[in-house]
Amino acid sequence: KHARPSPATRVYDLKLRGGLAAAALHRRRLRRVTFIAVTGSCGKTTTKELIASALASQLRGRKTPGEGNGLEVVAKTVLRTTGREGFCVLEVAAGVPGNVARTAGVLRPNIAVITNIGGDHRKTFRTLEVTAAEKRALLGGPVPGTTAVLNADDPHVIAMAAGFAGRVITFGRSPEAMLRAENIESSWPERLSLTLHCEGR
Repeated sequence: KHARPSPATRVYDLKLRGGLAAAALHRRRLRRVTFIAVTGSCGKTTTKELIASALASQLRGRKTPGEGNGLEVVAKTVLRTTGREGFCVLEVAAGVPGNVARTAGVLRPNIAVITNIGGDHRKTFRTLEVTAAEKRALLGGPVPGTTAVLNADDPHVIAMAAGFAGRVITFGRSPEAMLRAENIESSWPERLSLTLHCEGR
């Protein structure tokens, strides 16, 4: 038998449910804001920060703070987003089974980025296949015109393109990647540098 949750836990769960419902409603009002969600076994925070930094050079926007990626952080970030902003980029954690799908239902991302699938969730999800299925839930409830950005070097990630109805952009070192990187240098303290190939350029 499972122990009954404490009153404090029940109060927290009710507040979280209310916050997620409010965030989902607010998200539907923000039709002109591009929502970008990032998940994966590692590299989520770096990817989110790079996306936000690139977009902020041209647009006003918002992002989840620091390494925050739980449901509560996501809900608060959505609720703080206004119609005057051009983008909102959020990091999405797996945590427990169903978390990514629950978050995707709130965010309805216009762009979903999946970095990779690794063994760091082995205690919860047991296998890479189950981990991949959890992460793929970010693509499960897209808005019309959703774009999936997938790692072509990771077989568990690139397999997510199958059956996805929206646009797919692939990245990596693979010759098949639409955005292909080579000549990658990242020796600290020098800057990260690379040659990017895109559509023959």
